[in-house]
Amino acid sequence: PQTCRDPDTADTSRRDWVCTCPEPTTGNATGAAAACTLDECAVPSCATCEEDVCEALGQGCTDMNTLANATLDWICTCVAPLEGAPAAATPAACVLDECTAACWSCNMGKCEADGQSCSDG
Repeated sequence: PQTCRDPDTADTSRRDWVCTCPEPTTGNATGAAAACTLDECAVPSCATCEEDVCEALGQGCTDMNTLANATLDWICTCVAPLEGAPAAATPAACVLDECTAACWSCNMGKCEADGQSCSDG
């Protein structure tokens, strides 16, 4: 549940009460209930959050829906020059293909410049 506090309890002070979301959610509002959000990629104290799973492997992490009740919807994505499909609630399977455009600097087009094809198998 959200916590509420009234910063000014004078009888002339109205609609200044503040609602604050409980951790690990974030958000607050004045004179209304807060819209609580939860970024599972950024919160280390959340049971369903995976703050370091993607980052530990050099991958990006995106929480697809930051509504407080939407959990386990984060995805890991490969970071160039690594390639691979995004993965939901688990690390992505990233590979380095030295012949692709994403890694063109890896081989600098040496094969193609000599009329050859490149294969990283």
